[in-house]
Amino acid sequence: MADDPKSSKFKDLGLRSVVAVFGGALVIWVVYGSEFYFYALFGILTTLGFYEAVSINALRNLRRKEDSDLFERGQLAMPIIALCITPFLAIIPKTLSVISSLSVLLGLKYKRFIFWVYPFQVLAGFAAAVWLRVVFSMDHLMMLLIATWSSDIGAYLVGVNFGKTPLAPTISPKKTWEGTVGGLVMSILAASAFGWSIDQPLLGFVFGTICGAIGPMGDLSESRLKRAAGVKDSAGYIPGHGGVLDRFDAFIVNAPFCFLAAYWFAF
Repeated sequence: MADDPKSSKFKDLGLRSVVAVFGGALVIWVVYGSEFYFYALFGILTTLGFYEAVSINALRNLRRKEDSDLFERGQLAMPIIALCITPFLAIIPKTLSVISSLSVLLGLKYKRFIFWVYPFQVLAGFAAAVWLRVVFSMDHLMMLLIATWSSDIGAYLVGVNFGKTPLAPTISPKKTWEGTVGGLVMSILAASAFGWSIDQPLLGFVFGTICGAIGPMGDLSESRLKRAAGVKDSAGYIPGHGGVLDRFDAFIVNAPFCFLAAYWFAF
C-alpha cells in the first residue's frame, strides 16, 4: 500500500519539530555554557557550512561543463583564501557587514557572482556571531538567535495559512510576501520582548527588524545556490532539516548586521 502523502507530510513535520526543539536547546546551552563548547560548536558549524558552500559549487560545475576549468581553479584556491582572510575578519569586525551585504545583494541579482562570494559569507556570518558573544555578551548572541528563529517560525506559519503572493517565484516558489511580513512582525515582537528582559528593548527592536527584513534574503541566496546546483538540501547532517546552510542561511546574513547594530549602540 502506498504511503499517504498527508501522513508522510505530518511525519516529516514531526521529525523537523523534534530536531528543531532539541537542536535549539543544544545551541542555547552552548551559548550560555563554557567557552570551550561554544568555540567547538561554532568551529564545527563554520567548517561544515564552508564545505557545503564549496560542494554546491562543485555540483554546479558538473551541470555547467563550459565553466568547469574556471570554477575548478577557483575552488582549489578557495580554502587557501579563506584561511588567509579569516584573521582579518577577526581583527576588523566591521568588514563583516561589507562581505555579507555584497554576497546577498549582488548574489541575488547576479547568479554567477554569488558562487564566488557565498563561502566567504559563511565565514563572515559565523565569525560575526562569535564576536557578538565575545565583544558584547551571551545575551546579544541569544537575541540574534531569537530574532532569526522567530522570523523563520512566523514566516512559515503565516505563509502556510495566508500566503498567496510569491516573493521570488523563480528562486523559491513557496515563499510569499505574506509570510515574509509575518516573519518580520514576529521577529520584532520576540526580539523586543527579549531585549526588554535584559533592559535593551530598543536594541531588541533593531535586531528584530534586521533579522525579519534581511534574513529572507539570506534564505533566498542559499535557495539560488541549490537551484543552480540541482539539489534540495545543502547536506544531510541534520535529520529533517538538511545541512548547516539549510538551518543557518538567514543567521549568517543577519549576524554581521546585528554585530554592527550592537557596536553602534555601544559606542
